[in-house]
Amino acid sequence: MDLIVDVTPKPGPLVITEEDARAFADFLTFVSAYCSDKSERDGRRWKSKDLLERLDRMRGLCDKLIDEPEIEQGTYWTPYHECQPDEIQPILLQEIGNRTGVKLYSANLFDIPSGAPIGHIELAVDTEVKEACGLFFFPQGFESDIVGPEWLTASEEVNDTIQSFVDALPDMRSLRDMETDTDQQSRGQA
Repeated sequence: MDLIVDVTPKPGPLVITEEDARAFADFLTFVSAYCSDKSERDGRRWKSKDLLERLDRMRGLCDKLIDEPEIEQGTYWTPYHECQPDEIQPILLQEIGNRTGVKLYSANLFDIPSGAPIGHIELAVDTEVKEACGLFFFPQGFESDIVGPEWLTASEEVNDTIQSFVDALPDMRSLRDMETDTDQQSRGQA
């Protein structure tokens, strides 16, 4: 859907100042991070294909106007805090069983560069054997997708252990995938 039917540039050379270019880049960053044109009744919002194509075109124009270093991509988290067992998901507590010397932690995860919240991590760190079990939660409307639990080697620093889990996330399986596999195996054995 085109909102502007006919656009004719002004005659003569087009001029844009450095300040104008920065304002354009700032506006584009804001729209990319916070604006969407589609929504569901449950409050979920997203960008349509049309909006994504327009943003890509504007990013190309912005790249011609602004000489900026590459923007860092990735995940950051709030300072972790130590938790009590009643603050941790039961599936993580089941996974660690009766281990002694386990400390429980959690932190909220955010996207770099937009700062948008993307999820939550819970960790059980076994300091005696230097192992950690982690579980991710990613909001999906009124539900959460749970990824893990997964065991990794624990680092001396909790932040380094969180980074190890963030790095391993693409290879981890969601709880839904594990339940689907279990259901399929059960049906295959029946």
